[in-house]
Amino acid sequence: MPAEARSRDPLRAVVNIGPSQPELLEDLVQLPKRSRAARLRHLAAVGLLAIKGGAGALAKVAPAPSTSPDASAQRRRDRLVGRLGRVDD
Repeated sequence: MPAEARSRDPLRAVVNIGPSQPELLEDLVQLPKRSRAARLRHLAAVGLLAIKGGAGALAKVAPAPSTSPDASAQRRRDRLVGRLGRVDD
């Protein structure tokens, strides 16, 4: 199969997360089952950015939180958290 055709095919992966990754397991178990794949895709994208772009690129993606966020910053945070699939109780 040509490389062009393979690049358009969706990539499917099965990921087993167990007690050897307690932080990731704790984070994902709180999400609905259908949201977990999206969360893993976003985490993988951030990890890839960290590997390729270093700390400077990560600072642009996730700046340190301020001590008193204004209303627009809070709305932005909520929107981003929603895209990551995280549901705050």
